Amino acid sequence: MRQPAPTVPTLPTPATAPHGMPDMVPDPSEVAARLAFLQIEEADLALLRGVHAGLDQHAGAVVSAFYDHLKTVPALRQLLSDPLRFAHMREAQTAYFSSLSGGTIDDAYVRERVQVGLVHQRIGLEPQWYIGAYRKYLGELQPVLEALLAGRPEQLWPTFGALLKVVCFDLGLALDTYMQAGQRQLLELKNYSEQILGGMPSGVLVIDSARRVRTLNQAYGAMLGVALPDPQAAPLYPDFLPLAQLCDCVEAALVTPAYRQQLELSVVRPAQGTLQIRCEVQRMLLDGAHYVRLIVEDITERKHYEQKLRELASHDALTGLANRGLLLERLTQALSRARRTGRWAAVLFIDLDHFKEINDTLGHDAGDQVLVEVARRLGATVRAEDTVARLGGDEFVVLLADLAPGIEVEALAEKMLAALVQPMTVCDQPQLPKASIGISLYPRDGDDATLLLKCADAAMYGAKQQGGCSLRFHAAPPLPLKD
Repeated sequence: MRQPAPTVPTLPTPATAPHGMPDMVPDPSEVAARLAFLQIEEADLALLRGVHAGLDQHAGAVVSAFYDHLKTVPALRQLLSDPLRFAHMREAQTAYFSSLSGGTIDDAYVRERVQVGLVHQRIGLEPQWYIGAYRKYLGELQPVLEALLAGRPEQLWPTFGALLKVVCFDLGLALDTYMQAGQRQLLELKNYSEQILGGMPSGVLVIDSARRVRTLNQAYGAMLGVALPDPQAAPLYPDFLPLAQLCDCVEAALVTPAYRQQLELSVVRPAQGTLQIRCEVQRMLLDGAHYVRLIVEDITERKHYEQKLRELASHDALTGLANRGLLLERLTQALSRARRTGRWAAVLFIDLDHFKEINDTLGHDAGDQVLVEVARRLGATVRAEDTVARLGGDEFVVLLADLAPGIEVEALAEKMLAALVQPMTVCDQPQLPKASIGISLYPRDGDDATLLLKCADAAMYGAKQQGGCSLRFHAAPPLPLKD
């Protein structure tokens, strides 16, 4: 005769899962499918209800044996060493074992099983001990069932089978909870890591041994002007690394153990201008696999400040001209080139005439305006390769480098004097600044930077003694070369 289809207990539609169990409680159709697959029928539940009261009378002894068995495992013994936790767990386990044979599998029962699994997962009860605990429970119940059904031996194994089915159902729910909780923790960790990476000011690119992009954060995309890839696509890295020099480093890192390279590069961005970046390419080992990690840091602002500091260290704060240190450095370099090439160089020492009167009558702010305008005028009269410096006060020096022998330096100096004596308005008052210029020449007056400065300074004082607003060479002016 054909066996009737098993009767599957009907579950009500579940309400919202309690806090801590979102999406972990299976829906009614899935629960029904599990019950059907385990062949849990109403007849099985009726058998369990028939022995429920008798099993409850032995619950204390069964639970004691259950926990005595758990304590044989050192890791579990430590877990159960807290008296309050142990008392709470024992009370909960006693109630659970009672409901296990209660013969009712409804929505509340399923939620309770999921909650039990979640609690055990959180306190660190590993799945292997969880399964062993259920085995111990069944083993302790077998003689109890034999005694309870001594007068109905034909119900012993069907009842034990019904209990085994429900235990398997519970185990499935609990282990599902373990897996889902673990997956949830991994997902939360992944999301946390992605948030950390996404919020980092530094760009991060991780490439696997197959040259595929595994991680690329927003800062990296913004700095190098590349779009973020599809997280599931794992594209090849060259499409996301537009700098050939960095590609070479990545290729070297893919084949070189313990590779690590740091470099600074410029990235030209049409809309934002040039970006200065510091890059570190490193080969690393993670879970037995090799990866290449590229960290990109935007150092544009830092480079800007460094440049500012260099300028402050080598330039006059008021006029922006070179200071004495930078002048000596450039003069030394100019003399070195002149020795190699047979060219000339000239040093023009310039001191404003009667500048103190401007400070005394109009104030230092007015004097500063004059100095700034003088610096501008001097800069407009020289070539790009020449240097205009301010030594302090109203003293300026012009270095004319890489001159042809016999060039008419005097004509250039007179051009500067003419530019300086042009009228200017300071504090609504007209001014006619004048200057005295002393000139020294390499190689005629010396081949040392300090010496040439001293010679030009001495010549400048000679010009002042002539009444000012004039120029004077340290020696007689050089004759121009004749054709």
